[in-house]
Amino acid sequence: MRSGQNVTIIRDAYGVPHVFADSEPGALYGFGYAQAQDRLSALLGHYLASRGEAASILGAGYLERDIAIRAYRLPETAAKRYSELSDELRNGIESFVAGINRFQSDHSEKCPAWAFAVSPTDVVSLGLMYNLYFATDHFERSPATFGSNGFAVAGERTASGNAIVSIDPHLAIDGALRWYEGHVTGGALNMYGVAFVGTPYMAMGTNGRIAWANTVNAPDLSDLYEIRLRQDAGKPPVYEYDGGTRPCDVRKYSFSVRHGNGDIRTVGQTVVSTHHGPILKEENGKRYAIRKAGIGDVHVLTQVREQCLAQNVDEYRAALAGCHTVMFNHLFGDATGSIGYISAGSVPRRPDGFDFHAPVPGWTSATEWGTTLTIDELPQAIRPASGFVQNCNDNPGYCGADDMQVPPPYPDFLAPNVRTLRGDQMREMLQTEAALTPEHARIFATDCTDLNAKRELDALLRSASERRSVVDAVGVLAKWDGRLHSDSRGAALFQVWLLQPWVQSRLKLGGYLMAHYAETVPLAEADFESNAIVLNPIGATEALADAAEWLRAYGYPLDVKWGDLHRLRRGNVDLPCDGGLDSLVPFGGRLNEADGKTTVTFGTSFRSVVELRPDGNPDIWACLPWGNSDDPASPHYADQLPLAARREYRRVPWTREAVRAEATAEVRL
Repeated sequence: MRSGQNVTIIRDAYGVPHVFADSEPGALYGFGYAQAQDRLSALLGHYLASRGEAASILGAGYLERDIAIRAYRLPETAAKRYSELSDELRNGIESFVAGINRFQSDHSEKCPAWAFAVSPTDVVSLGLMYNLYFATDHFERSPATFGSNGFAVAGERTASGNAIVSIDPHLAIDGALRWYEGHVTGGALNMYGVAFVGTPYMAMGTNGRIAWANTVNAPDLSDLYEIRLRQDAGKPPVYEYDGGTRPCDVRKYSFSVRHGNGDIRTVGQTVVSTHHGPILKEENGKRYAIRKAGIGDVHVLTQVREQCLAQNVDEYRAALAGCHTVMFNHLFGDATGSIGYISAGSVPRRPDGFDFHAPVPGWTSATEWGTTLTIDELPQAIRPASGFVQNCNDNPGYCGADDMQVPPPYPDFLAPNVRTLRGDQMREMLQTEAALTPEHARIFATDCTDLNAKRELDALLRSASERRSVVDAVGVLAKWDGRLHSDSRGAALFQVWLLQPWVQSRLKLGGYLMAHYAETVPLAEADFESNAIVLNPIGATEALADAAEWLRAYGYPLDVKWGDLHRLRRGNVDLPCDGGLDSLVPFGGRLNEADGKTTVTFGTSFRSVVELRPDGNPDIWACLPWGNSDDPASPHYADQLPLAARREYRRVPWTREAVRAEATAEVRL
């Protein structure tokens, strides 16, 4: 792909690129160019990570991740199996890469010193890396796990008769999984939404005929196999299996690691692998191979492309049929007013008789995985009678549909029986709305009721109301409306109460809390019951007294405004922020112990509401908190931050004429 191919990039009022071209390859060429223009260092950093070379630039903290990338042979697999991709996908990837490299060639002054020419297999390896990243299990999940909210409402339950879809992924807003927003049109491709930087197709969004949201589900995608390793002197290692032995695969890797003083040192690492996977864990003298779903499935990008091209709910379901992405709930609607939900993923069958939540014997074929579950076996509701589906990281059985094609209960390895406070709130609102409008959808999606307060506050006030030590705190909480608005008085006190160690140890809180991860609440009961009612009232009161003392120690009044402590920041922009933990706007973050304020780092990483129309011209509202640009001098570095802080959306232009009406820049390639 070269210049002169009728590729135009028009930036809208918020600097979001709208790429127009005559063909899909041409459009992706422009999309690659636009991503490089906005976030070149991040983009190249992602490709380095997918090569297992991030530590060479980002430091020793990335070495363990580099080792895993190489141990699972992602770059090697991408190169070896690239030819298996369709001609259409390869053409798209190669044009996308050409656009990135074109920007580097045109603007060498903006390239980092360590910049390099990107190859098509880098894009495939990056897709494999994301599958690896999401294929985690309880034994390896960190406090930075993921969440999300989403819903789809059928035309029969909307005021206009059109389907409405709400998209709200919860990730670190400033991390490696930060979204890139764009609109790409060429040939059959017409996609608006967000992609991970360095990938050519939208992970979530709309093409005018369909709109789709993803939330994180919880299938078991990774297992530990205990390995009985044997190595005689002078001989290569072997491992026991079915009464005999098998040879290990032993590979030696070298990694360049940048240190704080700028020095780069070479570190060697030997990786021993079995057919279960690489041995990456040792504990108490035992060695474990970690087996992961989806490793080596280069068709992850095939699936994402087919999602972007689907024209209705049936075609969207067909796009998921290969189960090439390892996880995610999909909530989707189309221009005819139909909707659907599928809890999808590359979920392996496991044999009975073993507890796969613990390490299993790696020396017997009795513990081997079977085939991957087919699309027909996954929890799903296509055109449900309820007229809506939702998911906030809860079990598929709570999605709102009573006529699931694959009904509950589900095996634990497929979908643990969990519910979230967010899911209960969303389901309650959708059930009571028979004629949803886009405005109501935006209000529902950004409801900032403190869901722990909804469950616990009355019981806390009863417990503490007659105790003189907390009379002032009770007075503040009694006046609070239970919402996490930035100007709310009482929200800060309750949030600090939630964070007291005694409270966290007693309450099964269905929220992200300070660890900011979606800790769901396993319940067998039909309804949530307040835990505070049965708590020791003395303990609850003492925790409230501790919370009040915490605020006083920082010099804050007990009725300090929530937004005085809860901030959205980027560069020189520092704003009071609505939302918090746990609400449908689950902004949480990093506490500054010097002043007691929290800088939001996690939560709604992108938000969009789409109303689909029969003519294929959707109405779209969106907000990307940190914006697309990584250049502090750009007007689009933090221009969406005020919208995010106030839970607002901007209107997204769809047609070329609408984009031109608010254009801030234009490039022809």
